[in-house]
Amino acid sequence: MHEYEIFYMLRNDSIHEMYTRFTMLINKLIELGRTFQSKELNRKILRSLPKEWLAKLTIIEEVKNPRNLPTNKLIVSLLSHEHVVRQVIQEDEKRKKNLAFNRDSLATFLIVNLKVILIRNSH
Repeated sequence: MHEYEIFYMLRNDSIHEMYTRFTMLINKLIELGRTFQSKELNRKILRSLPKEWLAKLTIIEEVKNPRNLPTNKLIVSLLSHEHVVRQVIQEDEKRKKNLAFNRDSLATFLIVNLKVILIRNSH
């Protein structure tokens, strides 16, 4: 029971990994005779999420009443959000790489042209 009380999503966990660990823990407790309602499981899952998830938690609590939401639908919502966040991060990384490439290309272009100008002016 102590594991359940201190359960939280690890820093590098995906929602899938966190939910797998959570399900294994819940199954052990069910084998010991413990019963759970969806609202209790949902509350525990939401409280286990790191601070980065605060905006999503607020939306879930305002739009979807987590007490009445089946746990699998809560997880699908979290997985969907995680997927969108990862896509945004990947697009941002691509943009940064393109900017760095363009900056380096511009610097190379300027250096080459400056050398050409210096060579022409030295004759």
